Amino acid sequence: NHDIIEKQTPSPEEAAYLYAVHNQVDQQAEQMIYESSEWFSLIQQTHIKQIATRIFDTLPKVEDSQFEGGAWLTIDRSDGYKMLVRSFPIAGIWFLAGIAKDTDVSAQEHLQKLYHEVLYAADDKQTTVHLVLQHSRKTYPALISAEETLWKNLEFDAVGNLALSPEESEVLASAKDAATPFPLFINGRAGSGKSTVLQYLFTDYLYYFLKNQHVAKPVYFSCSNELIKRANEVVSSLLLCSGKYWQDDQRQLLVNQNKDMIADVFKEFRRFLYSHVPEQFKEDFLPRNYVDYAYFRQSWEKQFKHDPIARQKYSADVSWHVIRSYIKGTNSEFYLEPADYQDIEQKQQTVTDETFKLVYDKVW
Repeated sequence: NHDIIEKQTPSPEEAAYLYAVHNQVDQQAEQMIYESSEWFSLIQQTHIKQIATRIFDTLPKVEDSQFEGGAWLTIDRSDGYKMLVRSFPIAGIWFLAGIAKDTDVSAQEHLQKLYHEVLYAADDKQTTVHLVLQHSRKTYPALISAEETLWKNLEFDAVGNLALSPEESEVLASAKDAATPFPLFINGRAGSGKSTVLQYLFTDYLYYFLKNQHVAKPVYFSCSNELIKRANEVVSSLLLCSGKYWQDDQRQLLVNQNKDMIADVFKEFRRFLYSHVPEQFKEDFLPRNYVDYAYFRQSWEKQFKHDPIARQKYSADVSWHVIRSYIKGTNSEFYLEPADYQDIEQKQQTVTDETFKLVYDKVW
């Protein structure tokens, strides 16, 4: 028998981790800039970076480009470049569609066709943001366009201000809603955006900790060193370059002075657990016996590489998700069977009953 240890009431500082973190810097400017994927890709190219100052000088004209179809704004002293934009005063959006040469008619037509739906959209606060988000790769407050160095640092950063999909935005909004308190579970297949949402959320907690170091540090777990390294890069980039924290003049110093501390909050989950296993039991959990995703995928390919039905109906990604999230992940005491899966609440099911049974019978 073990004594039951009662859970202590969180201190005010600990409670703030759950309920106050998202309010610390969540003051959005009235106007937001949204950049398309085309713009995002072009601005990273050397020949466009060379005219960044001229692009910056042109940005104030975007606000007046509010007519349906958008407008081509000439980028002065740029060797013949112009940019396709559209503003939505009611929705509070500046949309940057792309950049093209005066003489490149095909590039101009490509941009106008690609973003036709946005360029000709009605200016409506309810639906416009959702539509623009679907065609955007990056977003930040328009106020940042008033300061050239700040704008350039943000513009040339490839990960710090990525535009979240409508679904990802809804998850973030839910996490910040006091009516839906923690724990927050983000479920989905590989590539569904779970990591992106988590990294955006975690950045708020890390920022709170760095500004209030009398509280315990947050911890970010992932399943591989590669994912840990990537998460560290993305979160650090968000702290340094995200438009969300632009009003903090000390953020560069904050990150640079705490690089080791920041790196220490990212941990590989299995290695962390293994470090807490008593020595006499460590033999039972040797790393070489662990089946990670890479090994699983290799085994799946070996078994099903000549089976087109398997690849279509229960690929390695889907099989891994079903086994980890449901068959092994639903309960620590037993494995989930097809009949049990049918009893799970509908909104918690991410694959069909048929897919689950196929994975259970053929793969598991």
